[in-house]
Amino acid sequence: MKKKKLKGIKTVIWDCDGTIWEHVEYEAQIVTDVLQIPLTKEFEEQYFETIKNFMSFFRKRKMTQENVERVVQKHMPILERYGMSTKEFVDRWIKIETSVLINGAYETIKYLNESGIRNIVLSDMLQEKQELLLENYGLKEFTKNVICDLQNRCKNYCYRVRLEKTAKFAKENGYDAFTTTLLVSPYQNHEALKELGEELANKYGIEFVYRDFRIGFREGQQKARELGLYMQKYCGCIFSEEDRYAKQIEKDRKEVFKIDNNIYVIPKTKNTGILKFSKCNIETKAYIGINGLTKEKTEGDGKTPIGEFELGIILGTQDIVKNNNGLQYNKINKNMYWVDDSKSKYYNKLVDISKVEKDWASAEHLIDYPVQYEYLVEIKTNPKNIPEDGSAIFLHCEANKATAGCIAINKQCMKKIIENIDKNTKILICEDYNLYNIND
Repeated sequence: MKKKKLKGIKTVIWDCDGTIWEHVEYEAQIVTDVLQIPLTKEFEEQYFETIKNFMSFFRKRKMTQENVERVVQKHMPILERYGMSTKEFVDRWIKIETSVLINGAYETIKYLNESGIRNIVLSDMLQEKQELLLENYGLKEFTKNVICDLQNRCKNYCYRVRLEKTAKFAKENGYDAFTTTLLVSPYQNHEALKELGEELANKYGIEFVYRDFRIGFREGQQKARELGLYMQKYCGCIFSEEDRYAKQIEKDRKEVFKIDNNIYVIPKTKNTGILKFSKCNIETKAYIGINGLTKEKTEGDGKTPIGEFELGIILGTQDIVKNNNGLQYNKINKNMYWVDDSKSKYYNKLVDISKVEKDWASAEHLIDYPVQYEYLVEIKTNPKNIPEDGSAIFLHCEANKATAGCIAINKQCMKKIIENIDKNTKILICEDYNLYNIND
């Protein structure tokens, strides 16, 4: 690549998206001009190696001044020859006012040279520079201003805040113009950016450089892949990162819920969720524990246990329910109790009081719950019946309210589940409220 001296530009700070490695010669040349040290092949090679190592810190979100100094000390021994300490070099390098090469760097340099613009600050790099020096991400302020209209957060808040700071900074520091690397992205609102940029240009009396750099976007991506460079796949905010994974989450959700033999319960709020049984094409609202979910179930905590569990005894108040896979159905009668006294030898067991000697202080008299227990199946969350680890956890009919720790759904779906589960059917009660995007 033929070198061309970029006169008038103060320096270049490496763009964190990794799109300008091909032009590191320009950068080394400019840095040496500003620091008034000779540009030699040795300096160029050491500087290139230093920049490559900076990228690992960008990827790990650890781009601090301390890490920068460590990399410079390791990879730029040539500084000693010029009587310049590592700290002095880094301090001057960071504080040098910025001129940034963006995606499609060659065309950008060409345009800047032809148009006579020499000093130009881009908003994305100003943001990186501020974060490096001040370590102030501004997350609370950002979320407070966008939470009411997340769909339009870029246009209504992000564009304006970042471009206004850029325009103001550029004007106050003697730059000829300002622009943004967002202009290379086909995923950004160019009309909104252009309109806002021109508005701020008039406000601060400084030129806004608008050019549609999207034409080089795919080519830049391909080049980056060939060079093995890091390419960030979201704009930077937490909501765009969520959007980044939305398709994969949906794909994973569909993979998880392929027609199989298991029942899934996915929480949506503290007390409600979705139950899905693909085998019977069931997807319905579910009520969970009044106090939510838990990984550490204890007796009487009002919480639904999280995990993968086998199913047990099938019961109900109906006379006859036929299971299509040969499982036994038991009709509830007045003698049936489910013991929840952890001191009893029958703890977490179904007992017939006419056949055992009572040793418990408390137990559920199943027939006293004609609505909830019209159909039910035991969820074996405590298969070894360990005292205080929870008892009487069922999948049963709902009463339009949260449960004491069970899962409750509508009667029609409950009946269908009892008819079609088999000895291998398990129930998976998920932990993450946002793991799956299932609508009521």
